[in-house]
Order: sequence, then structure tokens, then C-alpha cells
Amino acid sequence: MLHADVAESQPGGDCRRGSAMTNSRWALALPLFISWGTSANAQVPMGAAQTPSPEIVAAERRRQIIEGCKKEWRPICREYGIQPPQTDSGTQTQPGESGSTESGQSTESGQSSETGESTDRPPKPPPPPQTRPDVREAQSLVAAGPSTGGYPNPQLFAVSGFIRSGWPIVVSYQVAPGAVATLRISPKYGAGYPQTIVLPPSPDNSPQYYRLVADIGGSGGRVGIADFSITARDPSGNRAQVAILGFGAGPRAVGSVAIEDIKYDPPSVTRPQGNEQLVLTYSYFLKNDWDRISEDLWRDCHKLFCELFHPHRPYRPARQGVQVWEWPVSKATKKGRYHLSVRAWHICGALIDPNAYDQCGNELDWVIGSAGPVFVQ
Repeated sequence: MLHADVAESQPGGDCRRGSAMTNSRWALALPLFISWGTSANAQVPMGAAQTPSPEIVAAERRRQIIEGCKKEWRPICREYGIQPPQTDSGTQTQPGESGSTESGQSTESGQSSETGESTDRPPKPPPPPQTRPDVREAQSLVAAGPSTGGYPNPQLFAVSGFIRSGWPIVVSYQVAPGAVATLRISPKYGAGYPQTIVLPPSPDNSPQYYRLVADIGGSGGRVGIADFSITARDPSGNRAQVAILGFGAGPRAVGSVAIEDIKYDPPSVTRPQGNEQLVLTYSYFLKNDWDRISEDLWRDCHKLFCELFHPHRPYRPARQGVQVWEWPVSKATKKGRYHLSVRAWHICGALIDPNAYDQCGNELDWVIGSAGPVFVQ
């Protein structure tokens, strides 16, 4: 801090030091004038030295402080109506202070005052591209198999699975005499156009087997996804019951139906008492070599939707031929009517590139077989 002594001019060229009052006033005023960059070499003419009034000193002090605050903000600047400069985020920072925002993140050092984590992060990467809806469904069908919804509801068979124009479609079914069953194939995601087939009647209520060729066009020979449904009507046009014993799509689903000869213990059992268990055994014949199978136990299929009683457990079968599945019945088993459905499918190498599922050719065929009902009392 500079201090200046002011000399007063005397006749004859003598100089004497100013009075204590004058000296003290300049000692207070001049540091304020030069503290914001005023040249220290500025000189006061000897003959023109005057004592500034307090108003002049105050005005000059205010001007100098305001000019200095424009160059560098200090806490005193706030007294003169000058607020701290704003950062890019809109927060105010002050020299000599922490520079932290209300959230605890630093706006100068890039460090959080609370966590110490850097806020100078690189820009977020763009979000991954959205998976196409057909690819998502294809991945689900490969992982969990054809989706059966309310199967085996006696008034509605519905399943979603892969389809290819030219594939054989096989169905084993049973309807009451006079009733007519209708199969509808509804391709999805632009895979082709719908196809409706009226199935042959069953005059004596015996199981029927029917084979057709998918003619959905539009897919250019590529594999697509479709919804399949079968319903039946009696001669009066009312909804009739239809039992689907087997259904499949693709070359290895044919030859009767690739899951057949499903057998099980007596169709009616009584729940054991206490801690005992009664094991019901199902067996079926599995044709061809499938990548995955799943045994699904459904309960109370007298409405449009059934209750899945046994969890899905897809697995790779050890071999073709006879397969055995056991169901332990205990006192805690719910009473009702149960159906077992068995699904088998191929996975096209587990779809290493899901976006190319439509190029899998015949490696995504599938089949379903059904047994039941079994009544638990």
C-alpha cells in the first residue's frame, strides 16, 4: 500500500511538511485511488496541491471500486450492487470461496464438495438403437418357445410362432359331430397376408389329422412371425368346443404330429392327506431332434384364459423317443381340471444375430402336443 506525503509550497521556495490533518486525510484517500491499478508514479504538481473534499474522495473511491470490480470481483463489490459473475450452469461463483453449487458440485474445479467425484464428465454416449418389435418377439420365441396364451382352452386355441410361406402346417383336433373348426393364420410385421382354412368335420367325434401348406405370400421365402388360432361353431353358429391334440409348423413338425402318444395316470385323482405325495407320470413320444422342449401344466381352462400352474422350464432333451414327466400332487395342490401341453422347437443357433432371424430357413420350426384333462379332487 502506497502512502504519499503532500508538500505545501512556501514563499522563497521552502517547503514544509503539511499539517497532521492534511497528511492524515491524504494517507487515507490515496491508497483507495491507486489500489485498482492507478500508477504509483503519478505526481501532484507542487503549486496546485489542494485538499480534496470528503465528497470528492468518496465519489472517487466509489468509481475506482466499481471499475476494479468490473475487472475482478471481490466480496466488497456486492456492497456496490455488483453480483458475482455467473458460470455456464447459471450459478454464481466467488473468488476465494468454495465455488460449490447448492447440489454440492463444484463449478470451477470440477470436484464435488461432498462426494469428491468429478463433474467434468465426457458427454453421454447416444442411446442404443431401438430393437425392432419383430426382433424382440423373435428373441422371446427362441428363448421360451411358441407362445400359447390361453392354450388349451376348450373354446379357443391360440399360439404365436414362426411361419414361412411353403411350410407344412399340421393339426390334430377333435370336435363334436356337426361342428366345424376354422384355422386362421395371421402374419405379423408385414410377413405376409392372412390365410383362413376350414378344417374337415369329425362325424363320429374321433380325432382328426389335417395337413396343409402355408400360403401367406409376401414374405419372399423369409421366416416371419404369425398368430395362429382355431375356433369351432356348431350348426346353429354358436361357439363350440374344440380339442387340439397337436399343432406344428415347419418340416420337422410333420409325420402325424412330432409330439404324440401322450399317456398319463388315471384321469381323476384324490389329493393325499398329511405329508404324503402322489406322483402322476406322463409319457410322450418325441419325434425328431429338437433343441428345446417345455412341459407346461395348465389349470381350469373353462374360460378364455387358463392359469399356468407349473412354471416353464425349457431344456434341451437328451434324446428322441419316449420322454417322461412327473407331477407330484400333495394336499396343497388346488382342486380342478388340469391339462399338460408339451412344446418343442428349434432355435437357429440361439439367434447369434437376432436381426437376421428371418434368414434362418427351416431352423425355427416348432410343435405342440396336449394331454388331459386330469381332475384333482
